[in-house]
Amino acid sequence: MTTPAEEVPDKSYLYGVYQAADAWRDKLARRMAHKALDIPADDMNITTTTTTGVGARGLIGTALAAGLPAAVLAGLLLLPKAPAPIAPAVPGAPTSQAWDAITEQQQPDGTWKEVKRERLK
Repeated sequence: MTTPAEEVPDKSYLYGVYQAADAWRDKLARRMAHKALDIPADDMNITTTTTTGVGARGLIGTALAAGLPAAVLAGLLLLPKAPAPIAPAVPGAPTSQAWDAITEQQQPDGTWKEVKRERLK
């Protein structure tokens, strides 16, 4: 007959077995990855670089992209303007008339009457 102390498994022994199996699984996964990527098994120069954010170059590029249109607009606004061309003088209308326009207005009886608009002064 066995005593209860003999029936309890040795935890340190089981942990060692688990650790060995885990190490073997890890070694196998690395070998498969190296074979799939055609990398020698002893190559340890594998680095992974992750960057987050814009960075210095992106920040400078964004500032230039935002500032360039504003600088062009400011430059265009500051350029000297050419004076508008002056229209040649038009000879004045004859002054023998006392009115500027003649219009016709219909009367209630259906006839038309001329209405002269006086010259503006």
